Amino acid sequence: RVGRAEAGAVGGDNMMGGSMRVRPAVVVFSALVLSLGRSLAPSTIRAAAPLSTPQSTSRPPWTSTIASDGAALHYMDFYRHQEEILVGKLGATPLPLKDSLSGAVNHGKEARIASACYETDVFRKVRMTYFDAGNKVQVFNSLWYPRLEYDAPVLGVDLLCFGKKKILAVIDCQPLVDRENSEYHAEFSQPFLRVKEQFPSLCGKMSNRFYDENQFFSDGMLFGRFEDTSPIASEVLPAFQEYLQVYVDLVKDVPRDTTDKATARVLAQQAAYDQYSAERDPAHALFVSYFGEEWADEYMSDFLFELSTPPEH
Repeated sequence: RVGRAEAGAVGGDNMMGGSMRVRPAVVVFSALVLSLGRSLAPSTIRAAAPLSTPQSTSRPPWTSTIASDGAALHYMDFYRHQEEILVGKLGATPLPLKDSLSGAVNHGKEARIASACYETDVFRKVRMTYFDAGNKVQVFNSLWYPRLEYDAPVLGVDLLCFGKKKILAVIDCQPLVDRENSEYHAEFSQPFLRVKEQFPSLCGKMSNRFYDENQFFSDGMLFGRFEDTSPIASEVLPAFQEYLQVYVDLVKDVPRDTTDKATARVLAQQAAYDQYSAERDPAHALFVSYFGEEWADEYMSDFLFELSTPPEH
């Protein structure tokens, strides 16, 4: 694993099995997540437990919600498709996770969260998370991190459904340099612009209220807001499938550079990406509301944003 201590000076293949952190795209929906987090009183939260009971807390793919409302698991087909690509086509192997990070459950609020990590010969870490709280919340989040010898963008996937009427989708091949490097951005954005053209409902524009679109976002981003769940299967799923295939093919074609200088540069870029995200991601409030502050702190620092430096208290 790539830890914080190594972030300053790392190079070569000894890093390639590591686990580094990148900003999840859920940050795009900061205002919505923050407002939802504030509406959930932590005082009624039961202690979050590791996923250990198969009947209620087994890892995805799940066939039914944990909630008594019988909600649809809107993004389970996304989770399942990605896992099939990883294991079936890319030969991915699981990366170990602590029990406390692999998932948590709050029976009182009828909510659960589960995560998994994989690595391949091209991607050093692919993390994926499913958050199921019935009709209240359904989330699928994933980040794809190329190995350090590949100077390539990360892939961020964030699909969120709140109350069946607030549906948000962000899928983006995210360059690790700002837009001042226009040639780099153009090179990696072009294939995704062609995908974007096929899905007009996903050609929206993110707000810059919390994030600077000139940092870590591409022109090829798929961004959509919906007021009912029907487009999830009819529009978002096929867009996700095509975008993912284009991304995997793109990274495979990037020339490898295993020199210490090159791998150290990519590591520094990914660490900066993590730091930027960790300082702005509002998901912590949501995690606290459902699973408690201790679990949320560990999940943010040891799973989502491993390369960032936590603030001093």
